[in-house]
Amino acid sequence: MPFINIENSGKGNNKGSCRALVNYLCKENEGKPILEQEHFFSSQKNEINRLEVMNSIDGNVSKLGKQDSKFFMLTLNFSAKEAAHLLNDPAKIRLYTREVMELYARNFDKGIQSSDLVWFAKIEYKRAFKGFEPEVIRGAFREGDLKPGPNSHVHLVISRKDRSQKLKLSPMTNHRRSSRGIIKSGFNRMQFKIDCEKCFDRIFQYKREHNEYLLVANTLKNGSHEEKVHVKEAIYKNQSPLLAALHVLNGAKAYYPMEEEEKKRKRKREQNEDHHH
Repeated sequence: MPFINIENSGKGNNKGSCRALVNYLCKENEGKPILEQEHFFSSQKNEINRLEVMNSIDGNVSKLGKQDSKFFMLTLNFSAKEAAHLLNDPAKIRLYTREVMELYARNFDKGIQSSDLVWFAKIEYKRAFKGFEPEVIRGAFREGDLKPGPNSHVHLVISRKDRSQKLKLSPMTNHRRSSRGIIKSGFNRMQFKIDCEKCFDRIFQYKREHNEYLLVANTLKNGSHEEKVHVKEAIYKNQSPLLAALHVLNGAKAYYPMEEEEKKRKRKREQNEDHHH
């Protein structure tokens, strides 16, 4: 599944200017001719320079206090299979990013669209190994070496305020459908990630394996022993591990769709037999 990371800043802090973060996100452009550099893009424009990004984000802070978050960083990380499926095509990646931001806006349940937000995204095509990764620890690669294969991913800088500067929007709060407190709307991060996964599969006709579903992977990694067994049995019986994981998420009792359908057919046969007798 596209791994989506939502952070306060990603570089420095997000209480002041986004300058440090924006400059950091331009690291892949260093030493490249202008025509070969990767630009930022938004909901409507494809080529935006770093100065416009800084001015737009830093200027969209009406009525935010000194210690308030001014912006957030969101990263779209594609798996190796997903990145290969996209073929590092920037047009496809921009299309998906814009769809993600529509889902982001909708998740606040405030009747807003992506174009109502102030956000900028930048595609990166390379990833470097970090010191804690298994490949570095076992000596196969050194820290800083570039990872092989397609490694496209997207960084987004998103203003805390909407374009009208009337709404204060934070993806870090779980106060869903609530107007209480200083934050006027909340954000369901799990639902957002599930929606983004479905969106990827739909627009790119991607056939996802069982273990690629966010809910399945999350349950197998973080679920209780009973929950893990529940999902593993669904996989073993060639039933829907995603549906099983959904029921785990919703706290429902374990059941398997195929078994439930068989029970319905059995009850119907028995009713027919009683009717004939």
